[in-house]
Amino acid sequence: MPAPVVPHSNIPALAHQITPEQRAVLAAIQHAGFIRNHDLDSQTAASLQELTKRGLVDPTYKGPTDGPVSLWTSNGNGQRVLRYLTGIRSRPHYELPADELAAWLEAQGNDRWWSVDGDPLLTGRLDFPCPADELAAELRQIGQPLLVQARIEDTGAKGQRINRDKLDEVAGKIADNLHLIREGQLPAWSGDRLLYLCWKRSTNDWLLCEDSEAAKQMQASDEETVEAADVKKE
Repeated sequence: MPAPVVPHSNIPALAHQITPEQRAVLAAIQHAGFIRNHDLDSQTAASLQELTKRGLVDPTYKGPTDGPVSLWTSNGNGQRVLRYLTGIRSRPHYELPADELAAWLEAQGNDRWWSVDGDPLLTGRLDFPCPADELAAELRQIGQPLLVQARIEDTGAKGQRINRDKLDEVAGKIADNLHLIREGQLPAWSGDRLLYLCWKRSTNDWLLCEDSEAAKQMQASDEETVEAADVKKE
């Protein structure tokens, strides 16, 4: 039978109990979806048994459940534990209050537009891309603390709380992730800023990225609307 869903509050404790060997097996089963119970080495078999006891892997049987296991299959508990072990918390990071992120976004200018990728909470409440003021208002309404990924060389970032003043230093740019095959000019949007974030109560990492192209399109649309209105008046 599938393991019962583990409360999120229990995920950190479970993650800290996982050995390196069990973590490797958990990563393998999450990647493949299942592991056949056939010709397994003793270490892998022991890891699967322990992961099953913790509710992070589900056993599947061809016959009665008191018989041999046919497959070991991945489940949502194991996925969340693996995300906890490999996500933002496993790298240099800071804690960030939602209202501080909101204030930083507003300071960049309400003419700036932003996109969110990978967060069902925000994408279920707003249409993206959206202007800074709309996103800031939603962040304040949610009011939950976030974790923000720091630069890899920032070894002093160990989850301590920061405010809006630190975000200019933490934020990256799309250009940091661009690798040109040949020499050439970077596109205008390569300077757009981005932050890797995670709600503190979640294990799901997501991306907040400036969207200068959307801002240009909306500005052009507004100008066309104004021009059309002026022509109508004449």
